Amino acid sequence: PKLLTEISSIGHEQGLEFVDFTPGGEKIINFYAITPIKITLRGPYHQVALFFNRITSLHRIVTVSNIAIQPKKKELSLITHATVTIYRYLSPEERPKKKKSKKKTSNRGGR
Repeated sequence: PKLLTEISSIGHEQGLEFVDFTPGGEKIINFYAITPIKITLRGPYHQVALFFNRITSLHRIVTVSNIAIQPKKKELSLITHATVTIYRYLSPEERPKKKKSKKKTSNRGGR
């Protein structure tokens, strides 16, 4: 929650308007978890680029993907859609338990 607030604050500092900010569910993958966030921003291109630069430089791994930029008619701003993905390292207690696999042994005779 603190990181989501930080991302939102950075956007507002850049003069961007959040049209949509929808966090997805956390997905656990081996020793880390990812949380995708669908965002839609309104603002000038330069401010959007600075926003993406700042959030990808945070203390946690954050990536931006699926970027789509559309001009806002009769305005000097853009509508930008993107997915921001936050990565989080899992403690050993949070990691999924590995299932022990049973190896089948072959008792075939001959070579």
